[in-house]
Amino acid sequence: MGILSGAVNNTTNLEVVKEMRERCKILIALGDCAVFGGIMTMRNFFDMNEALRRAYIETESTVDGIIPSSEELCKPILTQPVNQSSDVRTAQGDNST
Repeated sequence: MGILSGAVNNTTNLEVVKEMRERCKILIALGDCAVFGGIMTMRNFFDMNEALRRAYIETESTVDGIIPSSEELCKPILTQPVNQSSDVRTAQGDNST
């Protein structure tokens, strides 16, 4: 049995959820972010590049900001919106309960 919390909004989160889905007979999504996507789903209303630009470059407290791009950092999922952990099972074609 596994318990997931948090939204799936980057490549690291997605890898963890897929691995847990493969290993766990029962997988429980716990909390608002895991079940409904949480506050991070607000990002779904904006273009990813626009959201990154606002977060790292255009904030009132940022001076000479840059968008991080190190290979050591996980990558935001650019091809799909923030997901609830509970949706990853369906997105991968796994119909088990």
